[in-house]
Amino acid sequence: MNPSARIGRGVVLACLLASSISLSGCYPAHAVAPADRVVRVTSLPRGATVVTVKRQTYHYHHGRFYQRQRGAYVSVKAPLGAVVTTLPRHRTVVRVNGQRRYVANGVYYRAERQRGRTVYVVVRR
Repeated sequence: MNPSARIGRGVVLACLLASSISLSGCYPAHAVAPADRVVRVTSLPRGATVVTVKRQTYHYHHGRFYQRQRGAYVSVKAPLGAVVTTLPRHRTVVRVNGQRRYVANGVYYRAERQRGRTVYVVVRR
């Protein structure tokens, strides 16, 4: 193969890689950002669900809560009382005052039954 053809392919691959990393709505950006870092995206990750707490609308995806602000979605602190149907994959089980709690990214959840199914409520501890 011609050496200049190899360089050309390398440049094209590098450009493709760089452009895919910079896409703000790209799923991996949601998956790898630390929970304490504010994330601003133009579109929600696939599978995000709507959660309403005290008349405020949030969007939940894998342990991260978002709110719409100025044409984008910004990650926000988990609202107390939010009810979600799934927990992040990386969570731990702890006991608080003898009660089982799930902790993920510094957020505490309490499992409870609602309408015949298990849901998880964001709690202080």
